[in-house]
Amino acid sequence: MCWSAPNGNGRCTDLLKTGVTEDECCNGADSTNSGITSTAYSQDLDSGKLFYYRALRGGVPCSQCKSTCEGITCGTGKTCVVKAEGQPVCICAPKCSRRKRKLGPVCGSDGQTYRHICRLLKRKCRKDPTLTVEYYGNCKETCDRVGCVQSKTCILDDNARPRCVRCQQYCPPVTPNSRPVCGANRVTYYSYCHLRRAACLAGRAIQVMNRRQCQHKSSNDEEIDTKSLAKSKTPNIAALEHRTSYDINLQFKPSLIQQNSNTIRDDFNGKDKSSEPTVPSAEVKSDPTTPTLISRADKSKDQKSDEKDISSKSTPNMT
Repeated sequence: MCWSAPNGNGRCTDLLKTGVTEDECCNGADSTNSGITSTAYSQDLDSGKLFYYRALRGGVPCSQCKSTCEGITCGTGKTCVVKAEGQPVCICAPKCSRRKRKLGPVCGSDGQTYRHICRLLKRKCRKDPTLTVEYYGNCKETCDRVGCVQSKTCILDDNARPRCVRCQQYCPPVTPNSRPVCGANRVTYYSYCHLRRAACLAGRAIQVMNRRQCQHKSSNDEEIDTKSLAKSKTPNIAALEHRTSYDINLQFKPSLIQQNSNTIRDDFNGKDKSSEPTVPSAEVKSDPTTPTLISRADKSKDQKSDEKDISSKSTPNMT
């Protein structure tokens, strides 16, 4: 029977494997992942004796296989040491130079600030194998002054916590079989890849509401026609293009669209409104039966002319 290392009383309680020879047990192939590399061996026992020793005698009498680190291989970031009782174990001792220690604090992917990277590596070895360095410096609440490494970009995750991620540079071409997704911002994206890329470029995570087109559009949404997109020469677009005109207050102005369309039409026809001759307005023949409307300036002019004629007639000729 193969056991883990014996306890302080020299007896074994943690059974690793049965039906193995002493050589198979002591080669270390049956050691656990808890860091204990030393194993012990005992003769096979029936269930009755096994219960008797483990329940009433504090363990099964066993012999320790190894008392040194010779021939023991530990995992990444671990090294073998011999404890005071002569038991060799693997402990976390990641290789970390003084230069790395002097780089200062780092922010881990768990949102915790570590004094230096060596502390983070030790934590990774002991508790969390998935722990990584998010960025150098103290953990922050925003992406301001966050220095991401390895060409990564800082975005705010679903918990509004800064994360350094690598933006998706290319998404597969859109086809009629593409499955659009609806984001929590009520925008329909060509695919999940396009949603992730748009979120990365925007600097804020976008949750997926459902994997279909958005049913209720907001003022800045636009439905997607996947069949027409498949024929497009540039289907690799991160987010939807908004084809409406807005002023500085984000108010819709249809007049801007009409003005822009007129300008484009004139440019297309090669005309310049500033160089076009002024077309005189057509003279409108008045009907004798229709009263003529005379402007105030013309009426005043006519009155002065009549007064002058009357004055000249009333003055006698002295010669």
